[in-house]
Amino acid sequence: MKSKMKYIVVSFFVTIIPAILLGGDVPLLKPFGLQPVNFAELERVDSILAKGFANMTPAEKELFFKYEIQGPYETVTNGSSWYNAGGPLKTEASSFLPAQGKYSYEPAKAHDFDMKTAWVEGRKDYGIGQFIEYSFPPKSPRVNRVIIYNGFQLNRKTWEDNSRVKIFKLYVNGSLHSFLSLKDVTGPQVFAIGPQGSDREGVSLKLRFEIAEVYEGKRWKDTAVSEINFDGLDVN
Repeated sequence: MKSKMKYIVVSFFVTIIPAILLGGDVPLLKPFGLQPVNFAELERVDSILAKGFANMTPAEKELFFKYEIQGPYETVTNGSSWYNAGGPLKTEASSFLPAQGKYSYEPAKAHDFDMKTAWVEGRKDYGIGQFIEYSFPPKSPRVNRVIIYNGFQLNRKTWEDNSRVKIFKLYVNGSLHSFLSLKDVTGPQVFAIGPQGSDREGVSLKLRFEIAEVYEGKRWKDTAVSEINFDGLDVN
């Protein structure tokens, strides 16, 4: 009986404590739209693009057409999208890693629509409490989806070596809105956050993503995010 009671007590704390740590009634959102990256295929596309279309084999042309509208590492196309009328004006972060060689890691790198770049927080630990924040102009098209490319998705090794976000705290205009529970996978992760916007003159919409928990990298503590993109409403 004594050992059984111990098991019940332990089970209670395992179940309840995470809920308390995550903020009680604050919703925990899970992603959809997962499309893992085939890095070998992306690297091959990059190599055949240099050959020119006329010099491609039939198999290479087939691969080329798969990516002809959107480049292999691009996350948003220049065609019809919410970004034709929406999008943030400013991206800021609590910290970022200093540039190293040809790579820089400032917050703008997490909104340049390029998987080969990343915002990397600048702390010596795993960056718990560090954040990146996007500011949208007043009365701009509302945001209802967030698309996150977790980790540094330059290639498989870079992604594995660096730490990735496990839980983001999402703040809307300074108030805790939800927890975003990210999978430890490459490619996009889509979160439905409900319509968010500002209809008040002179008041911006601010979306802050704060690192609450991480997946540890094989080599580096640095926590990286390749892209945070947006989709929404009010655009024809």
